[in-house]
Amino acid sequence: MRETDYIKRDSEYYFTLENAPEKRTIGEMPAIWAEKFGSRTAFVADDEEISYNEMSAKTDLLVKGFLSLGIKKGDHVIVQLPNTASFIYTMFALEKIGALPVMTLPAQRVSDLRGIFETVSPVTYIIPESYLGYNYSEMAKQMKEITPSLRYIICDGEMEDTVRFSSLFLEGAAPEYEKPAYNDIAHLLLSGGTTGTPKLIPRCHAEYLYNSEKAAERCGVTEDDVLLIAIPVSHNFSLSAFGILGVFLNGGTVVLCPYPSVDEMLPMIEDWGVTALQLVPVLVSALIDTVSWDDSCDISSLRIIVVGGSVFEKELAMKVEPELDCKLVQVFGTAEGIICMTSLDDSYEVSASCQGKPISEFDEIRIVDEGLNDLPQGELGEFIERGAYTIHNYYMASDEVNSAAFTPSGFYRTGDKAKIDENGNLVVVGRIKEQINKGGEKIMPSEVEENLCKADFIRDAAVVGVPDEVMGSRICAFIISDRETTLEEVRAFLKSLGMADYKMPDSVYQISDFPLTKVGKVDKKALEEQAKA
Repeated sequence: MRETDYIKRDSEYYFTLENAPEKRTIGEMPAIWAEKFGSRTAFVADDEEISYNEMSAKTDLLVKGFLSLGIKKGDHVIVQLPNTASFIYTMFALEKIGALPVMTLPAQRVSDLRGIFETVSPVTYIIPESYLGYNYSEMAKQMKEITPSLRYIICDGEMEDTVRFSSLFLEGAAPEYEKPAYNDIAHLLLSGGTTGTPKLIPRCHAEYLYNSEKAAERCGVTEDDVLLIAIPVSHNFSLSAFGILGVFLNGGTVVLCPYPSVDEMLPMIEDWGVTALQLVPVLVSALIDTVSWDDSCDISSLRIIVVGGSVFEKELAMKVEPELDCKLVQVFGTAEGIICMTSLDDSYEVSASCQGKPISEFDEIRIVDEGLNDLPQGELGEFIERGAYTIHNYYMASDEVNSAAFTPSGFYRTGDKAKIDENGNLVVVGRIKEQINKGGEKIMPSEVEENLCKADFIRDAAVVGVPDEVMGSRICAFIISDRETTLEEVRAFLKSLGMADYKMPDSVYQISDFPLTKVGKVDKKALEEQAKA
């Protein structure tokens, strides 16, 4: 990494983007895209097609509405909107002003948000009226009571004592306002932690556009692509890997699916000629299952499925191309920075077996032991990285938090257990904290899960460790199967594969569906609690 790729300001590092395609802010881009792509459809929401011209014009109207409320550069705004047109306009308008949207998830509640509100002291909170049967009015009142800085609650709908979102699209000339620079912070993402207050991840304008552009390039995105987003659009995966920004940079179309459901996705794929999907593994499994028994599903327009968010078991990954007749691209990405992807010219076997290589020539990746010493190729260790679009510190975090997450030389410690294979591809096997220590033996759940999924009587599997007084931990397997099965049958099958006895599940739980986290990943904390009960 060249030191000139960063400037140091106020004890934080900002990417100077000497190697970036454009030194622009994200908020400037809708006008640039309108000039380039004009009447082409930028996105589809609620069955309405919005052109690049319309997206730019609506963003500018909303800028004036936000300015009328006194929202200015540097102000924190909590954004908790689902996959709607309102999210798109809100993101671009706030980032044009230089306000800092904090991208929260629609499924988060008071306990999830309290610490975030206390950390950033937001001036505005933007919410839907309701989503997935949940009415946000009571939560809005609670957040107002505990946040003295909160001046406005903006509701995309109708709610008492709030500003109606639709009223903020104002005509007329915009007043003068201080604009952000390309290397200022664009927005704050949430870390993927499952306990405590999520850490805040500052992403700068130009570096975020850079990583979106490089991810889109890796996936061969063109103006002919139509990307369907079913997972929350506020998630880093949906925004920039390659995400909505990668599509807009190339003049393609984004289709916003309101709910992460295969039943919702399938008609939209057919109706809008969707060519690309970005999914977490559990949705891929559901999609394959549905297509296998429903002959009426027309997904012939699909060119590519990008899968990330958690470990994608090889047994399931191997089904993607033959069952869905499109190219699989695996991605490993962190909201803190690095994006690794397989390539379109990778073989079927390679795409199903790894997470590929970094998207930028400026990315550095290492596999290290507990002392941060580099391990030989092929050995498992902690994956650490730094690069052109990787942060160097969490936002408003303590020195203790930052020193635990970043090395003195600027490498981010992902907390993932991984190796580099013989072809230089990254292979992630799971979170280090998920590693099960049973009687002194170390077991990665992903290895057991992968072997379980090889059984023709198991459709999907998740493995967790729970405390055991004698062995330290015991191995619990949760399986989805079309028929009744037993622990003995499962262990016999794994034994036939040659799996070591110490890796065998100690118990098996048969369930119909996995509990999911707010971003659609298998909720292993919930499974652990179920196994403990």
